[in-house]
Amino acid sequence: MSVINNLKGHIVKDGKVVYSEQIENGLHFAVILMYEPFYDGKNSTNHQNSSQLICEATMTTGNKHTWGNGVMSLDEASWIEKIEVTEKWKPLREELETKDGFRVWQKDYQYNEYEEEKDGKKVKIKTRRVSWLVEVPKLDLLRYCKID
Repeated sequence: MSVINNLKGHIVKDGKVVYSEQIENGLHFAVILMYEPFYDGKNSTNHQNSSQLICEATMTTGNKHTWGNGVMSLDEASWIEKIEVTEKWKPLREELETKDGFRVWQKDYQYNEYEEEKDGKKVKIKTRRVSWLVEVPKLDLLRYCKID
């Protein structure tokens, strides 16, 4: 891959997946090495960016998406659950491990409640975001990215 999105909305140059491992169907552990050059464009958010080298461990679905501008990104292993207020959340999955024994787990956050119309009646709905996360120690992450 010549270009990959760093999942935070920044365009990167020379980004590539340096390691990928399937944990289970639809869940992958990936390490991405990205280079963001100095940003020499319009400063619209009161932030100017110096050059960066980023080695990022992430959990993805394994699916890739190519945007209209040619930027390729990996789909995060994250989704929004939606249920009625009277229902209970499904429990989070038990922890998993990568081949090298790194901890992989689900985290819930960003809770919200609102009303929506269903069959002509207003129903209270609650939502939460659930994401898969992975913890990789610094030296192991550097080893994946072949940085000494």
